[in-house]
Amino acid sequence: MYQDAFDALGKLGLKRDEAKVYLVCLRDKGGVFTHEITAQTKVKRSTVDLITRRLLAKGFLSSFREGPRRKFVAESPERLLFGFQRGLEDFRAIIPMLMRLGTNAEQTRVTFHEGAKGIKAIYDDVIVTLKNLPEKERINYCVSSGRDVEKIQPRFQRQFVDRRVQNRIAVRMIAVRNAPNQTWPSSQKELRVTKMFDGKAYPFDIEMNIYDDKLFLMSAYKPVGGIIIQNAMIARSLRSFFHLVWDLMGPPEPLVDGAEG
Repeated sequence: MYQDAFDALGKLGLKRDEAKVYLVCLRDKGGVFTHEITAQTKVKRSTVDLITRRLLAKGFLSSFREGPRRKFVAESPERLLFGFQRGLEDFRAIIPMLMRLGTNAEQTRVTFHEGAKGIKAIYDDVIVTLKNLPEKERINYCVSSGRDVEKIQPRFQRQFVDRRVQNRIAVRMIAVRNAPNQTWPSSQKELRVTKMFDGKAYPFDIEMNIYDDKLFLMSAYKPVGGIIIQNAMIARSLRSFFHLVWDLMGPPEPLVDGAEG
């Protein structure tokens, strides 16, 4: 067992004896009995019992029965890394919510975001903000230039739509039509209703989203970036203005995946 391994596992939250147990199990792909772990680590049997339970709960070990006894198997480092990366991404997504805790709801909060990572943080905030609301309130009101975010964040737009649909977040979208045959269809599958306007007559080069008590303004053109404004009165007023424009526009774009109704 190498000191570097102990140090690395320590940074993942494992105490030294926990790291010993994990490494013993990692070396034997066929699984290790409790008494074998005790013999190899020199850790007391009662302590090993406690450690294996903790490591099972943390996802470092799995177990199976062989006869009347249980064997323990270490999860591969690659799977552990994947799990920690996914957890880090989930934590990064809720940072805006955590930052709001303890702030005065009557204050206006403005956050600035730059570059591709900033754009991702803005879209993440839409999911985090809306997903825990009652389903009828999970609506994102969007005015979009149609600028392709994929050029900034490859595959992110698709991932955002998938996450939005998974959390039953609908979107009403007013989008730019820059060419006669350009369309962004409504979609039952993607919980999207779209209306379009003439981008040549009414140039619009940013994206604006209104969601709960927030709105974001974002430019996908250089310099790439945007802002999130949290202010209930501003969000409510702009949502009303969105409804006004929506009602004055023509019918929605036809559904791409079913009969309208």
